[in-house]
Amino acid sequence: MARLIGILGLLILLGSALVLAEEKSGTKLSPETEKQVKGLVTRLGSDDLQERETAQKELLTLGMPIRPLLEAALKETKDPEVRMRLNQLLKEIPDNAAKELVFQGLDNLLKAKNYRIEVETKVCVSMFGKDVSEVISENKQTITLSGVYQNQDLTYLRGKTDKDEAECYVQSGWMVIREPGSKKWMKISNREMGRGRFFISINSVQDVKMVKEWLEKTRMVGEEKIGETICQVVEATLNREKMKKSFQMLEDDMNRINKSVMKFYLGKKDCLLYKLDTEFETETGMIGRDFMKDSWVTAMKFSDYGKMEPIVIPAEVKELLESD
Repeated sequence: MARLIGILGLLILLGSALVLAEEKSGTKLSPETEKQVKGLVTRLGSDDLQERETAQKELLTLGMPIRPLLEAALKETKDPEVRMRLNQLLKEIPDNAAKELVFQGLDNLLKAKNYRIEVETKVCVSMFGKDVSEVISENKQTITLSGVYQNQDLTYLRGKTDKDEAECYVQSGWMVIREPGSKKWMKISNREMGRGRFFISINSVQDVKMVKEWLEKTRMVGEEKIGETICQVVEATLNREKMKKSFQMLEDDMNRINKSVMKFYLGKKDCLLYKLDTEFETETGMIGRDFMKDSWVTAMKFSDYGKMEPIVIPAEVKELLESD
């Protein structure tokens, strides 16, 4: 009886939810589709498990056009079962509005004259759910860098790893890095850096294009304050096949990826990118019945847009950047 009352209440609530969804999406679904969605959402609260499962699958096949209806229904219903299934659907159905927001934030990053950048990358190996890097691998490390980006896709970063000081210039597909031992500058290509290059900066049209192509499913996950700025947070899963094309030298690594997620923190007022979290996890091997996992977690912070002093490039570095 309680579930029946809940279903009847949902029928009433969904009527107003459909109106709200139309206003949000700016497009009007056909009456037949509205009626179909209304019926399927109601069936998500059925007493019959099979009926609930079938309704959820049918809603999933309707895809992105009905997303605003599902979001509106989620706000209106209090039925725990319906809320759970609506949340599952919203995780599966792409959110074009969220993707467009990310695209705008990335484009604004390219347009910026300059900004401060802070990067922290953590690399570790885990097994049985525990960090075992220090026992079986030398891969565990934390890289902390900070510096300046300026237009013409030039970035200067300085900081440290667990063992050494680090300093580099990044421009036009190349990096010039100071070797820890000799302190001499050396030039290497992005291709030679592989995926490690991406964990240092996003500073060119090619970088931004690459990230846009990777995005597979995007969804809004709330708001968060970065410094004094209120940001909208968008979570995105990444397309492994498209990532493989970007990192051809590391195709084996890409085949072993079991997690690839990005979180974009975009200013609510200015749509500037203030933070980008990236997490990759790959299965690196098997011991007994458990897989070892190699994870890369990076947090990039962007601030002081348009307020930084120009980068001064040493003559030796400039010569390397300009050389063939």
